[in-house]
Amino acid sequence: MIRYILFILFLSFGRQAFAAKLDLLAQLSPAGYLKASTSKVMGKLYGSRRYHNFKSDKIFILAKSLSTGIDLRDQHLKKYLKVNQYKYIKVSEIKVQNGKGVGVLHLMDKKKKINFKVSKGEDEVLASFKLSLKSLQLEKPGFMGISVADELEINVLFSKEDVLWGE
Repeated sequence: MIRYILFILFLSFGRQAFAAKLDLLAQLSPAGYLKASTSKVMGKLYGSRRYHNFKSDKIFILAKSLSTGIDLRDQHLKKYLKVNQYKYIKVSEIKVQNGKGVGVLHLMDKKKKINFKVSKGEDEVLASFKLSLKSLQLEKPGFMGISVADELEINVLFSKEDVLWGE
């Protein structure tokens, strides 16, 4: 019970929950694709209306909240991500200028600088990037002859309410 209360306090003081949504897409071999999604994205995103720039110290994704919609696949995904040991996937040191962004991805015990594209609509901000599992020295997951391709596509969609706007 105490752990639960401390966790709620930690979320209240350090992070702001977004209405953002993360989608992870991966090609499967020999055929098909995998899509995992979550709306458990936390952090603070600051934007400039005038200059179309964004920044954030950290964005957190609750790892165990990623869902493919298929129970067995979700179990394998959670085991692969070691969600009992690594609760969050984090992107830190986020800076965006003119639609191009950089940040540092923290996935399990791995860190990697990432580059991503950002597009801004009237009601939303979309950040997109590709990630190679090999670049993180991670093995490609697989089960019963079906494996995930090395390259993942990741999209994070923020609503305009998710961004703290300034000049």
